[in-house]
Amino acid sequence: MPLPTKLPSNIEAEKKVLAAAMTNRVSRVEIVASCTESDFFSPSNRTIFKAICDLDAKGIGADCVSVIDGLRSSGKLAAVGGEAYVIELISDDFAQASYEHYVDILRRDTARRNVIAATAEVTSLTNNPPIDTAEYISAVQDTFLAATEQSVPSDYKSMESALRLVLDSAEATRTGGATDHVKTGFSKLDELIGSFEPGQLIVLGARPAVGKSAFAINLATSIASVGTKVCLFSLEMTATEIGQRILASASAGASSGLTIGAIRDGLIKEGDRALAENIVASVSALPIDIDDTPGTTVASIRAKARRMLRGQGKGIIIVDYLQLVDDPKGSKFESRNVQIGKISRSLKILAKELNVPVIALSQLSRQVESRVGKVPQLSDLRDSGSIEQDADIVMFLDRSADDREANMDGRPAKGIANVIVAKNRMGATGTVEFVFKPEYCRFYVAARNVAR
Repeated sequence: MPLPTKLPSNIEAEKKVLAAAMTNRVSRVEIVASCTESDFFSPSNRTIFKAICDLDAKGIGADCVSVIDGLRSSGKLAAVGGEAYVIELISDDFAQASYEHYVDILRRDTARRNVIAATAEVTSLTNNPPIDTAEYISAVQDTFLAATEQSVPSDYKSMESALRLVLDSAEATRTGGATDHVKTGFSKLDELIGSFEPGQLIVLGARPAVGKSAFAINLATSIASVGTKVCLFSLEMTATEIGQRILASASAGASSGLTIGAIRDGLIKEGDRALAENIVASVSALPIDIDDTPGTTVASIRAKARRMLRGQGKGIIIVDYLQLVDDPKGSKFESRNVQIGKISRSLKILAKELNVPVIALSQLSRQVESRVGKVPQLSDLRDSGSIEQDADIVMFLDRSADDREANMDGRPAKGIANVIVAKNRMGATGTVEFVFKPEYCRFYVAARNVAR
């Protein structure tokens, strides 16, 4: 079969990808990370993509105006078709939700071009083969292997490098050096679980109104207080509501009137205003980024988190909560169990891809309400058994809903919240007792704590 005279490409798909990169910052982060210059067959499009990458690497917005300015400065604007061509790209009726599809088209055509080039090289080699047969076969294999490796990243590690990572990490922990491990800052909980590791998916489940969002916010501020970057994706609460809880929590130790109710209702007393200003100044320095976009997707979380984590020593992602994450590629005929299973699996992949721990909050099914003792179990994770399978650590927050429940046998006393580590691939399971002050949205490890 003769080789094709026209190499596979899709110029319209290239334009769609460039349009997405110039019109949406979140899309640009993902596109820059997943595409290379060779994915753009058109020389003009390839040059524009490189300009976008150069601007992004400098932390400069790569919108249409900036790209035109960059191309003009480098003397390449005329070669790509001038301002008119760049402006034409963003005037296209671009479907934002589909840019991933166009990236896939580009990657596919790149792979096809690589294989065609390799086939031509092998054909030439076949017409003029080396004398040694083994040498000829080896050359053919190497040619096709090189072509496919350009399209499939090789992220495997040898046994030696894997074990070296283990020893280096252990030594850094022993000597107090920098590690990727993330401690919660709650001593008894850290004693039980050790730490959150890069690539882990940690699930925090609880019944409604128990305080899982408040506990997640406590985790976020505690983790950030030692310099770890926290990417908090809140699909339920707004950034303002999160800020209110952080302010109340930070003021709890001062026995002030900065309760969540006073802050929410604008009833901060004159005597507490100076304290509030001091807390705001202190907490504002914490490395926490909050995204409160409703109905966000895992793809969007990935793109935003990648940008948030850029240049950071280590970080963690918190998603509040799993059942609110959207699955735009899911079929309307899929059951909710299947959809949630896909989302939890995607979050696990995200943790490994970005090499950070991901904490996903989760609702529990109603069956926990009818059980004697109401203590959460792994089977209570709502909508999917896949959540339990994908998670490296599963924690439940358990607290009595009212005074009547607090007086029942086997239930936490009033003001007490138990964190139950029900699954831990890397360590022990057990229960850690916390004191919870709901008026301040603040959790403290109980002084009498004995992990059990």
